[in-house]
Amino acid sequence: MGLLDGKVVIVTGGGHGIGRAYCLGIAREGGTAVVADIDEKAADGVAKAIKDSGGKSLATKVDVANFSSCQEMAQKTLAAHGKIDGLVNNAAIFMSVPAEKGSWQEITEEAWDRIMAVNVKGLWLSSRAVVPAMQQRKQGSVVNISSNMAFNGGLTMMHYVTSKAAVVGFSRVLARELGPDNIRVNTLAPGATMSEEK
Repeated sequence: MGLLDGKVVIVTGGGHGIGRAYCLGIAREGGTAVVADIDEKAADGVAKAIKDSGGKSLATKVDVANFSSCQEMAQKTLAAHGKIDGLVNNAAIFMSVPAEKGSWQEITEEAWDRIMAVNVKGLWLSSRAVVPAMQQRKQGSVVNISSNMAFNGGLTMMHYVTSKAAVVGFSRVLARELGPDNIRVNTLAPGATMSEEK
């Protein structure tokens, strides 16, 4: 018996890196990993790897910065499995989708806006699309992925660090708002993680 037997969990950014590791872990614990990624080929590859090892998975393309795309992700999951038990808001611009680097004065406005659109707005839009299905059942869990850089800074990465600090504030508010619906909201702040071979 796995810890997640019968649970359906969406992982945004699940096609690469630490998101891929989350998906594999969910499947190992008996859950259905919904691998959601803007890189559809990568999402398909992770879902296939899970199925090939006897696990349960579903691949879906998502652009977390686009609400209709997030809604399609939720609807596809509900159509296939009838419920959503968990959401891991992991999609971010950093490694597999590289962030432009520079001192705080050198970062371009375009790079700043792109990071905020995915790393901050993306959390909000994914949650808006997925959480109503949890509220209907009065149960669920949302895990938002921050970074230890939110607490110790990171040279040449002010936009990324700021976005990951925003995740903490977002989670605190969401936890208070969703508590009455019996939905847990937590934040993870991983350090540097070797999660994918290049």
